[in-house]
Amino acid sequence: EDPSAAKSEKIFGCPEHLEESYIAARDSIILLKNDIVGTAPALPICGSRPVATNEAKQAADDATRVDFTGRKVNTIAVIGPNADSVRAQFGDWTFFTHPLPNLDAVPTFHVTTMLEGISTEAKNNGIKVLNDKGCDIFDAKNHSIPKALKIAEEADIVFLAVGDTLSQTGEGKDRSNLALSGAQNELAEALATVCRKKSIPLVSILVNGKPLEFDRVAQVSDAILETFNSGTLGGRATADIIFGKAEPKGRLPISFPRTTGQLPVYYNQLPGWHDGKYYDCDASPLFSFGEGLSYTAFKYNSITLSKETIKEGETINVQVSLTNIGQRTGTETVQLYITDCIASVVRPVRELKNFAQIVLLPGETGSVTLQLKAEDLALIDEKGKTILEPGEFLVQCGHDSREISLIHKTLTLM
Repeated sequence: EDPSAAKSEKIFGCPEHLEESYIAARDSIILLKNDIVGTAPALPICGSRPVATNEAKQAADDATRVDFTGRKVNTIAVIGPNADSVRAQFGDWTFFTHPLPNLDAVPTFHVTTMLEGISTEAKNNGIKVLNDKGCDIFDAKNHSIPKALKIAEEADIVFLAVGDTLSQTGEGKDRSNLALSGAQNELAEALATVCRKKSIPLVSILVNGKPLEFDRVAQVSDAILETFNSGTLGGRATADIIFGKAEPKGRLPISFPRTTGQLPVYYNQLPGWHDGKYYDCDASPLFSFGEGLSYTAFKYNSITLSKETIKEGETINVQVSLTNIGQRTGTETVQLYITDCIASVVRPVRELKNFAQIVLLPGETGSVTLQLKAEDLALIDEKGKTILEPGEFLVQCGHDSREISLIHKTLTLM
């Protein structure tokens, strides 16, 4: 309504907008892997209590400190070309590129990078932070891998921030090869050697604008956080998840390939592609649509349909029971998919039709109810018309789009 600079300066980056930016970043970060290293999962971590100068300060710290369990850490290494990169964290369609290209622009507002976010939270927990870029994101010969390895030797946990950057994303910048550029793979594998020797976790943080080919990094990482382009407060949001102040809630909105040549690899493909296999590669994605871990685990108990038949214009309720079988309160995103068992045209193997979130305490069992409309079962026929075709459908609910994650019931469209 009023595009004047005076008003824009008051609104842009105001506290309310920054809070929304933080929430969006925090809730969209995806934990893709979190293996046990030694006797504990790689994430979350916790540090020693900050040193108090007097009893009053100690009491204040006790009252405000977040109570969580996690891996004990005294020294952190933060390594990688995207650890302190605003351009990588913002991606395309930001002030760097619009309304006019200015790739060398410097933001006049504060941006919390991964390095700053982790360093700030580490300081609050009495943890020392060591940092090195490790390698250039483009030139494979421009690296400081020996220095990065030396830093890793001094750490109790290593964070590696890899991915792509602004000049590799956006319109007119298609890539024929989605593999991590520069010496990022080599850096990851070298760090993994040190981490295995010391029995400490290697946690990879992906800062990227698109799904990349990062199987080599995934194989050597003990934990993986996908942050995509998390924006102004992405570093703070990531740190809060790392330190257990927030739970990872994000789920993948797109599948990740094992190799560039495996594309397309989306979950709702047509049956029969590649006869379900490749000669030289597993046919399944590296990570599938809908995937995302929590700091707890959930068991799906049952799925119940309010009716086993449905007609045009009707809606049924799909009730899903599940239990938090872990030791932390957690949020689960229950996903509902359908499969048309027999149709007059070839239909996708699976299609997402609804989802809902539920928060459960440790050991708690709860249920969510998802609506499924008859129109959700429609197909496009050979004449381009949307029709309802009678027959059987599998109604599937679970953690993600993989068949192994789903429980199902049969629904008949009359």
